Amino acid sequence: MSDGWAGLMRQALRQAVRGYGRTGPNPLVGALVVRDGEVISSGYHVQVGKAHAEVMALDRAGAAAAGADLVVTLEPCSHFGRTPPCVGRVVQAGVKRVVVGCLDPNPRERGRGVAKLREAGLDVLVGVEEERCRRLNDAYFKFITTGIPFVTLKLAMSLDGRIATGSGDARWISGSETARFVHGLRRECNAILVGGETVRGDDPSLTVRLVRPDTKPLRVVVSSGRDLAPAARVFQDQERWPTVLFCGPLLPDALRRQLESQGVRVERIGPPAAASEGDGGSVGSGSGAEPGEEGDVDLADVLVRLGRMGVSRPLGGGGGKLGGAMLTSGLVDRFVAIHAPLVIGSSGRSSVAAELPDVLSTLPRYEVEWMRRMGTDCVVSVRTRKS
Repeated sequence: MSDGWAGLMRQALRQAVRGYGRTGPNPLVGALVVRDGEVISSGYHVQVGKAHAEVMALDRAGAAAAGADLVVTLEPCSHFGRTPPCVGRVVQAGVKRVVVGCLDPNPRERGRGVAKLREAGLDVLVGVEEERCRRLNDAYFKFITTGIPFVTLKLAMSLDGRIATGSGDARWISGSETARFVHGLRRECNAILVGGETVRGDDPSLTVRLVRPDTKPLRVVVSSGRDLAPAARVFQDQERWPTVLFCGPLLPDALRRQLESQGVRVERIGPPAAASEGDGGSVGSGSGAEPGEEGDVDLADVLVRLGRMGVSRPLGGGGGKLGGAMLTSGLVDRFVAIHAPLVIGSSGRSSVAAELPDVLSTLPRYEVEWMRRMGTDCVVSVRTRKS
């Protein structure tokens, strides 16, 4: 039956992804109630604070759940949070067996849910399609164990790695199909992160538009604070699409007051301790800023503060300075590169405006997750190699 469980777990995973963008910082979870290999009902974690996948599937099955099997992508919870623990509901439903994709790394769980199910007399099978189930919740696994968000960096570039012409023209490097794909990435994340360079040059709205806009990720701007216009689109419509500005000490008080009057949350952050030594973990220092520029923002501190806000899955993008600083400081977990079929040349703006070691053996290597063609473009997703 092992092959059968694997197939059913893949069905549960397809349920789980329906919650993309709405469950953070909670995990994506899918569940099936199964009898004799046939699915009776299904469920998924729809939104943070709402019923978990197991409860939805069991409620839909009703009395038919008694004596059936429950297939769930993540270990059922055993603690009280925003909702009651799922273990009690599973036992109450009278299922005979629970098939679990992977254990929950939450310090409040770590096998406790499985142990309680077994203590109640249920047969529990753990580890079916474990790698797929873990990969689905990489963001949750990192966030729940470290408090630090799982960062995806997206850059659209020419074949020679340029994100704009020398004059700053960047609209549109990539095509319409990849534009929809990028909005899908936005929907999957719970924050969108750009630098001040992008706000000044492109004036993006950073909203979800080209796909079903059923999520509203937090808009995040990281900038030294100079030359930001309160009229920029990212600072408008705060009731529907809230924005946080992480800025350096150079943000003028008048500009701070104006932005806050518009509903923007403003947080001042100093430079990293090693910025004077060329640390790449800031916007400015080591990332293509003018020599001697002040007001660098510690990106590691930005991520810590976003984690405290409940942001577990931010999507970074835009200019080469922010992307370069994030890559060189090791803050990127996943890198999505969109390559358009054109060449801009040496006068164009680099996709990674940062200095890296000039010895190949010392450069970071990534694991290719997937590559595919989208319209006229080629998209590749890579992940940081696990040590």
